[in-house]
Amino acid sequence: RMAYAFSRDGAMPFSYLWHKVNKQDVPIYAVWLSVSISFCMALTSLGSLVAFQAMVSIAVIDLYIAYALPIFFRVTLARKSFVQGPFNLGRYGIIVGWIAVIWVVIISILFSLPVAYPITIETLNYTPVALGCLTILVLSYWLISGRHWFKGPITNLED
Repeated sequence: RMAYAFSRDGAMPFSYLWHKVNKQDVPIYAVWLSVSISFCMALTSLGSLVAFQAMVSIAVIDLYIAYALPIFFRVTLARKSFVQGPFNLGRYGIIVGWIAVIWVVIISILFSLPVAYPITIETLNYTPVALGCLTILVLSYWLISGRHWFKGPITNLED
């Protein structure tokens, strides 16, 4: 679902391919992309449990960060200018937002800790290194290319 949405918005490499749908309106190429990536990730557990656990940690941390960034910007930069929708937490929204951001920081640290002792080159959790490399890659892609053409998500909501 996420692969389809990102490709529909033009935010993925080869977006033209992944957002095609079949006669039943199923984004079959995006489904097979997700299946293939998941299968390849699962195969790593056969070779190295530490590598598999690092990939799972990266996925968890990235997912939490994806949720935490908008919350963080909401409770900091957009605190006064944010227009609340019909469903909101009222005066507790800022408090709950900060709790969520702090939770993401804590869970990110926990998922970056080594998963086995003693810590050796084979058992070291490479999650922080991989996250750093991934962050550099994504930010570089954005600065070099994405910011020039990406206009944001396609919305289908009416006012």
